[in-house]
Amino acid sequence: MKKNRTCAIVEDLLPSYLEELTNDTTKEMIEEHLKECKKCRAYKEELLAEKEEFLLQEEKKSAGFKKRLSRYRYQLLGLFLGMVLTVAAVFGSIIFAIAYYNRETQTEAHTENIQEYREFDDYYGISKLYLFPNATIKDKRGVEIKKYLYDCKGTKLFQDCQILLECEYSKEKYEEEKKRILGISDRETELFVKYTKEEYPYPAAYAMNGYETCYEYVLFLDEEQKMIYVYLQGGIDRRDLLFSEEYLPLEYGQNGMEFEAIGYNIYPIEEPFSEEE
Repeated sequence: MKKNRTCAIVEDLLPSYLEELTNDTTKEMIEEHLKECKKCRAYKEELLAEKEEFLLQEEKKSAGFKKRLSRYRYQLLGLFLGMVLTVAAVFGSIIFAIAYYNRETQTEAHTENIQEYREFDDYYGISKLYLFPNATIKDKRGVEIKKYLYDCKGTKLFQDCQILLECEYSKEKYEEEKKRILGISDRETELFVKYTKEEYPYPAAYAMNGYETCYEYVLFLDEEQKMIYVYLQGGIDRRDLLFSEEYLPLEYGQNGMEFEAIGYNIYPIEEPFSEEE
């Protein structure tokens, strides 16, 4: 009976003994008993075998986990690199598209050659330039072009434009041209050119007056039988004008903007005009 009770105590303590968690006295007692008890020695061997099997299984699990972790790590790295390359490709495409668009749409044209009048290279203004005479004016009798300025810079979406034509007419041609201008209207909007003696330094007719930073007008210098045709677009600063400020509207601000209500415009709102229309 005494032996069975000792065996029961040793069996309870063996797991702690094998883990080296018992004190020296208990350890000595267990070892003395194991020398004498075959049953407890067998139980000890059984516990050791179970422990070894457990450690082996844990080692296999750890190796499998490390292998899976390594595989996932490579997969995540591949996914991350793929995302980086995709983002780089997208941004590269956007940058290329912007650069290409700017290169393709950027316009810059300037001439003061009277013989190039009405050629209007790279013109994408809002106005259809109805007030300006057609190109045949260069060859008409009784008409002398004194000055021509064409300057349009920007993109196809919107340009800064300065166009000026100064013509001197015979009396007959002057009245004929004035009549043409005052009779101009747009068939879509059914709006007519307006005549004024108050908004400009000279009597004038305009098709656009402060609309979207645009002005298209003709100044009538009756005594000299001279007409000044002007088109401005883009809120041109006075300091950047390529012609005399004498020909500007009286309310034209420093940056070209009028601080009044909606301006006047005879043209329909549509795609930018091109000379082919």
